[in-house]
Amino acid sequence: MGERKPAWLRLIAPDRNPQKLTPVKCSGCGRWCIEQHGATQWDKWDAGIITGDDLTVAIILNRTLVRVERTPAGGVLSTVCGGLGITPHGEYLTMHDCTQPPISSRGWKPIPKSEHGQDLSWLPHSTPIPGADPWASTLDPIQDTLPY
Repeated sequence: MGERKPAWLRLIAPDRNPQKLTPVKCSGCGRWCIEQHGATQWDKWDAGIITGDDLTVAIILNRTLVRVERTPAGGVLSTVCGGLGITPHGEYLTMHDCTQPPISSRGWKPIPKSEHGQDLSWLPHSTPIPGADPWASTLDPIQDTLPY
């Protein structure tokens, strides 16, 4: 009898998730993987979250990575290209290869309900100009009235 399915796989790949992530047992080696069904190809990823020092090992071993982004509905995978898109504090999965051992077996934890706020990190950083009110109108309010 093989290893049991990790319980956290249902958290990263819940039923009817938008990215069509499915936990599967590899027919070649018998390990649990996360399969992503795309329009033209299917990708299979090792079921172990790569972070910290494990990320360094994965890069040195030249393993293909995909970033796991946390959403309230589960995990979303986004592609990284070589060293572009890799951050030291990110969470990643490695491409499954039956001939190579998995780098990590660490589980995935969803966002706590208290942290389900909006992520505005994509907005550009700006600093206010002292003494200027960006919302103030430069027009006279009496002349701005409509004629009806």
